[in-house]
Amino acid sequence: ASASGTVWPYAARADLTVKADGLDLAPLGPYLDGAAPVRLAEGKLGLAARTTVDAGKAVPAWTFAGDVRLDGFSLRHPSREEELVRWRSLEIAGVDAASAKARASVKSVRLADPLVRAIVFEDGTTGLEAKPAKAAGQAPAATPAGPAWRTSIGALQVVRGKATFTDRSVKPPVLLSLTDVEAKVASLSSDPRVRSTVDVRAKVDGVAPLTVTGTVNPLQAIAYTDLVVAAKGIDLTPLDPYSGKHVGYALAKGKLDLDLAYKVEQKELRGGNVIRVDQLTLGEATHSKDATSLPVRLALALLKDRSGVILLDVPVEGRTDDPEFRLGKVVWRAVLNVVVKVATSPFSALAALAGGGEEDISLVEFAPGSARLEDAARKRIELLAKSLAQRPGLSLELEPAVDAKADALALKRAELDRRLRRAKAASMRRPPAEDAIDALEIAADERPRLVAAVYAAAFPQGAKPAAGAAPPAPAEEEARLLEAMPLRPEDVPSLLAARQAAARDALVAAGLEPARLFTVQGGERATKEAGARVYFTVR
Repeated sequence: ASASGTVWPYAARADLTVKADGLDLAPLGPYLDGAAPVRLAEGKLGLAARTTVDAGKAVPAWTFAGDVRLDGFSLRHPSREEELVRWRSLEIAGVDAASAKARASVKSVRLADPLVRAIVFEDGTTGLEAKPAKAAGQAPAATPAGPAWRTSIGALQVVRGKATFTDRSVKPPVLLSLTDVEAKVASLSSDPRVRSTVDVRAKVDGVAPLTVTGTVNPLQAIAYTDLVVAAKGIDLTPLDPYSGKHVGYALAKGKLDLDLAYKVEQKELRGGNVIRVDQLTLGEATHSKDATSLPVRLALALLKDRSGVILLDVPVEGRTDDPEFRLGKVVWRAVLNVVVKVATSPFSALAALAGGGEEDISLVEFAPGSARLEDAARKRIELLAKSLAQRPGLSLELEPAVDAKADALALKRAELDRRLRRAKAASMRRPPAEDAIDALEIAADERPRLVAAVYAAAFPQGAKPAAGAAPPAPAEEEARLLEAMPLRPEDVPSLLAARQAAARDALVAAGLEPARLFTVQGGERATKEAGARVYFTVR
């Protein structure tokens, strides 16, 4: 190390040329203790610059012009003796700074062979949490704000970079890496008219390509960002420990493609996240106590298309000056909301697949006492079959139900009509064949006579009114007949089976494979909700 030049001791001024080569910084490490969450382990300083200092003025002034390099640099965890940051060389060329003019410019910055290690320890901490702020009354006196500094960096380059992430809070630990990092950033500046171009290339776990391109200006007071992030073929199996703990199933296989776009202007973030997951397959259940209660397998089956691909288009927005804003948290919450919505409202997701909008395809309805599908019900079934054709991993349960009052009344009315037709057949000179009786029609003008005949047969003692009493009107006779009409033991089971068969046959006719259809009797929905319906459940 050397310093040469002119010094004015009594004026507190100096004009010096300063040089250093391989100056060991490790002895200065204790200055970081307690002031930073890391420990300086190694570092060699190189310097070639001209600097001036004028401390005799009311406001001290200084200038610095030259080159700086920092080689063999290493930062370690303050207590665990694990290396967190390392690089082979950092070259800062063409530094030109002056305090009086509040400016600092750098022609180029080149960082070679950097390694950054992020570690989550067994207790869930990183050991790098920010230290608590000083108590009130201990804060240093505020200094008056000076002029805003004008800063610029002509070019920033990172070569052969690497980053690793290790999470030891789960077993086995999660290990991820970013390798072959090559980054170029041009024209960094605090001038709001300047846009900085970014071009980053890397590989996830040494295989999957990752790119980040666009414009930024991190040196400006109000940041502007317009970035596109793309990655293809990221292997998801290294995340198996997370899947086992939080999802409740091992992760057998799967690959991830990302197409992300983020724009920040005037602190307002708008972003799009197109996420493509190919062949995501869950393994055995882990029975983790931390696992979600959501039906994860069902959600995946709903999201996967015929090719086994899950495609999510998740927009996000927010303000970067919100203290609670964290981009990763915002994106994860948006993706999780999609999964939760699909898992808890599967038929809404299926309807959207088939272009059904708000159509409720979780059930079909029947007229009381009937098993015939109306046009609206057939439309629902066609939408359901169309959507299930795009989700081959799903099966469908059919659960018929009856309305205790409406269906019972309709069945009794059908039995009464059957008896009226038999009464008509018995009164005809040439009674029709047995199999033709049900085809007889009852005219409105003959119904009172037939009701009276059936009423007399059903209530022989009450068919004749008491002396002086008016005979019951046909409507009264019919009402009493309906009230007293018994249901045969097979009436309700037959109606349930007919409705289930009608829905099944319509689904098969719409193209759904019979092997994917399962019948359910006396299930939860039929018991709780009832109604003249067939309920559907996806599995």
